[in-house]
Amino acid sequence: MVQRRAGCRRPRAGTRQWAAGAAVAVLLTGSCAGSDSTDETQSSGGGHYPTRGIEFVVPFDAGGGTDQLARRLAAAAERTCGTNIIVTNKSGGSGLVGLTEGLAARPDGYTLVLATSSTLLASHFGISDVSPEDITAVAKINEDPSVLSVAAGSPYRSIEDFLAAARDGERLLVSTSGSGSIWELSFAGMARAADVPPMVNVPYEGAGPALIALLGGEVDATSISGVESRTQIEQGSVRPLAVMGDERLAFLPDVPTLKESGIDWVSTVWRGLAVAPGVPQPVVDRLDACMAEAYRDKGFQAWMRDQGYGLSYQDAAEFQRWLAADFRRAGELVTSLDLG
Repeated sequence: MVQRRAGCRRPRAGTRQWAAGAAVAVLLTGSCAGSDSTDETQSSGGGHYPTRGIEFVVPFDAGGGTDQLARRLAAAAERTCGTNIIVTNKSGGSGLVGLTEGLAARPDGYTLVLATSSTLLASHFGISDVSPEDITAVAKINEDPSVLSVAAGSPYRSIEDFLAAARDGERLLVSTSGSGSIWELSFAGMARAADVPPMVNVPYEGAGPALIALLGGEVDATSISGVESRTQIEQGSVRPLAVMGDERLAFLPDVPTLKESGIDWVSTVWRGLAVAPGVPQPVVDRLDACMAEAYRDKGFQAWMRDQGYGLSYQDAAEFQRWLAADFRRAGELVTSLDLG
């Protein structure tokens, strides 16, 4: 029997398997088997942390909204944490490859990983076995609503047009940043709330590729955040139809929420920072403090507002509690929508 550190679990075989799933299993199993070598940080109790650069794993392709946010925060945190922070993109498995590699790293605090709603939601789809128990939370840094958009040349001029097409039996393809992602849950929940037939999820490795698919005519719509499609919206190549939040977005003042269109559905994505299980608490506390200071940086917050990112910060303890509650809620939604 493989010896594993507390909170480290191997992924179970799910109902949806692909090559990335096998990679995830290898990563987690390998990490658990080799987790005894935690000498440097544990022996010091994290008192001198950090003494070298920190790798910041982003589990999606470069160029998407998650990647942009991570790089901006990393730049601000280099000053507050007092060390280099190197962002590396490790996409695959709808974000699971990068997430599990980050969580499988040596528990010394020198590997930080960006977790999202989608990467934890995958467990409810039978794709992985990663849950909040496998994550040491550092901070929640953002929350944004999903935006349903079509290409500028689309015949759908409004959310009412789009839903009418679904109601008439058209097979609508929607690109997302992965199978079992929060974006799949977003439009599936919208369809149920609007009482129209289900649409087809077409998964890609990140919001950037999902957007390219829309522009290339491969799909009818995309379900990603407005931030991730903002440039194309402002250029006029993408037309947003509806915001899945409680309020309209400041940079999309003319785009209605689903609630304004009579559809009672809200769906948001969160992004947060995490490290492997077993990282010493003094190290987590130091990361918590220096990331909070970086987040308060006026330049960073001005950039977030300018880009349209939702400011939503939680410290390590609050984020850990919130993760567990959000995970339960997501599971209930997946079950009720019969998506798992």
